[in-house]
Amino acid sequence: MELIFRRLALAAVLLRFLGHGAWPERPEQAFVGPGVGSRRTRLCGGAAGTLRTPTRLRPAVSRASAEDDEDDDDPSGFQDESMEPMRTMEFEPGKIPYAALAAAVVQGKDDVAFALLGAGAGLEDKGARGITAAGFAAQKGDLDMLKHLADKGANLEARDETGRSILVLASIAGQPEVVQYLFERGVDLEVRDRGQLTALLWASLTGKTDVVRCLVEKGANTDVVDADGMTALKLAAIFNKVDVVKVLVDAGGDPKTALALVQKFPQCKDTVSFLSSRV
Repeated sequence: MELIFRRLALAAVLLRFLGHGAWPERPEQAFVGPGVGSRRTRLCGGAAGTLRTPTRLRPAVSRASAEDDEDDDDPSGFQDESMEPMRTMEFEPGKIPYAALAAAVVQGKDDVAFALLGAGAGLEDKGARGITAAGFAAQKGDLDMLKHLADKGANLEARDETGRSILVLASIAGQPEVVQYLFERGVDLEVRDRGQLTALLWASLTGKTDVVRCLVEKGANTDVVDADGMTALKLAAIFNKVDVVKVLVDAGGDPKTALALVQKFPQCKDTVSFLSSRV
């Protein structure tokens, strides 16, 4: 009897979540994944009846450049797309659908997220791009949700499929308050992704001035270099992020080295003008 009630409670959470647009797409990326093994329950075609939902979520086209990361309106990596009515979905009894919590956080559905947490959702389950619920909260600047997840035991050092930490995700998204909170929680400021980029390097090349200032104030290494030997100042200069360049020069960066790198690039004229004034 207890098992039946647990299944009914889980089904209620799922139905509520599906009402917000969840859709099983691919096992490794879907918000709601298929059941595993022989003990499968047909949620929609059985006792729950037929479900219909107007939209589904699909993986967005991968973007590689820093500029694309900066301008990506949908940090979750999912976009809405019209679909045929959904009729069935399978799940393994007693288990929360894969990445459902991450999806709820992405969509800002706090009530759904709290319900999933109460039902035992996995804090480290990963959604699009291998990002956890805490990672999405950090990207969105949802500090209250991030704190709640951390209090529940979420790993604040989790990484996505490219090795980016939650601190890096928050830095790229331009969330200085989140960066401040993560620092207070003791996360590693110097952790690198697969491209050997730290949070400061990412914030510099994407022009997140407030984040750069915060990281510098918290002691981030301004001399660290990426796989190509580029410092934060050089990256900011190349991408013509003048305000970031100013912060880094004031923090002790060498304007001569940066100027020598970008002075022949017409698209960097604002940066060249500032650096020339500081040589």
